Amino acid sequence: MTKKINWKRIIGWAIAAFVVGFIVYSNMKEQKALQETGKKNIYALLALSGPGAQYGKDMRREIDALMKEKNYPFNVIYLDSAGEGMKAVSAFQQATLNDDHPVIITSFSSVSSALAPLVERKKGFMFALSTFVVKSETDNFIKLMGDEETVMAPVYEYIKKHNLKSLGIFYIETDYGLKEYKYIRENLKDSSTKISKVVSTAKSAYDVRGEALKLITSEPDAILILGETVPAYMNLIRELKAQDYRGKIIADGGLRVPMVSQLLGENSLGIVFPALTTEADIPHSPQTEEAIQMLKKYKLPTYYILLEVADTLQLIQYTIDNNLPFSRKTYENIKDWKGVMEGVSFHKEKAVGHRYIMTTFKNGKIVPVEE
Repeated sequence: MTKKINWKRIIGWAIAAFVVGFIVYSNMKEQKALQETGKKNIYALLALSGPGAQYGKDMRREIDALMKEKNYPFNVIYLDSAGEGMKAVSAFQQATLNDDHPVIITSFSSVSSALAPLVERKKGFMFALSTFVVKSETDNFIKLMGDEETVMAPVYEYIKKHNLKSLGIFYIETDYGLKEYKYIRENLKDSSTKISKVVSTAKSAYDVRGEALKLITSEPDAILILGETVPAYMNLIRELKAQDYRGKIIADGGLRVPMVSQLLGENSLGIVFPALTTEADIPHSPQTEEAIQMLKKYKLPTYYILLEVADTLQLIQYTIDNNLPFSRKTYENIKDWKGVMEGVSFHKEKAVGHRYIMTTFKNGKIVPVEE
């Protein structure tokens, strides 16, 4: 008996193959056109779709704006990572088929971790933005985001300075949340501040009323909220406010992200949190003020990931202009970079030091905490 041919399936696979081939062809055509400018191609793997799309779209708008304002010695090719490691890997592999030493800009820890081994294999280099940790033993990247000590040290100093006797802690169960929690726990071990209650929840959680009540009933002087600014993070703040918690509420640096504070609205008022000096409404260096005004000109908010973008493009320009290799050693040799973020210090294999201070919201602005 002759087997019936499934023409629908064959046509479907043919269409899929055509679409993939067209994307690859389009990418190669775009790269060829850009290469004809005589400038190096830089690949920006941004979350242009998915849950983190707002970050990626802001980054793309800023890069486009800076490419108009500055005469950079490179081109930028955008690739959509959708904020997912596997999608980023696929996009990177297709786009860099004919590039032996690709230089890329990434965002988010999951994407940076997935790409690091591949970038090293291709003898390329990665600038990892909004990346708390890169799970890789490679040395083909630098981070533009501080580690847990950089962000949490001002929080610890605030707790110590205000002589808080007891502290309740809530954290999101991810590498980011856990590292922040461990830093605070270790530093408070021999202090006069006692941890009254610790509760945590999965990144995917939503309803945290029970967690809020557990923290409140432990009667702490303050409650500290750590980890990614997912719904559970924001809902805990809403619950504490709804339950009329009268102690101090301290958050990590995620609260300063414009889309987070906007979603929380009035619930964000009265909370203290660490922020870059660049993000605070205080006097800045001429270079930093120029960057802030450029963001305002293009109706972009001033927050950490866009400041990281500006410093990254300057670092890439510096590397090309001085005919230096894209390598960790190059940036370690710079030591102190006087960029938009008002002084970052490259150290060891993975992190950069920033200037963080404790801040709060006042009249729609981020301002230093008043003593």
